[in-house]
Amino acid sequence: FLLFVGPCWEFLLSGLPPGTMWRQTEDGAIMLSRPDGEGVVAFSEADGDGYLSYAPATPLLKLTAQ
Repeated sequence: FLLFVGPCWEFLLSGLPPGTMWRQTEDGAIMLSRPDGEGVVAFSEADGDGYLSYAPATPLLKLTAQ
């Protein structure tokens, strides 16, 4: 999976630190986490291609396989 994050990360996610690791949870979600394991962004499968973020609720982010 690729997540393209530019300099706008801090602006878009209201000060949340960028995730440096990702993992798939037991329910099939994808979680971007900080190095200490704390989740930053959670994605669930979208209709069709990829995953859409659900936590935080905004902004809506899309994660797709490349």
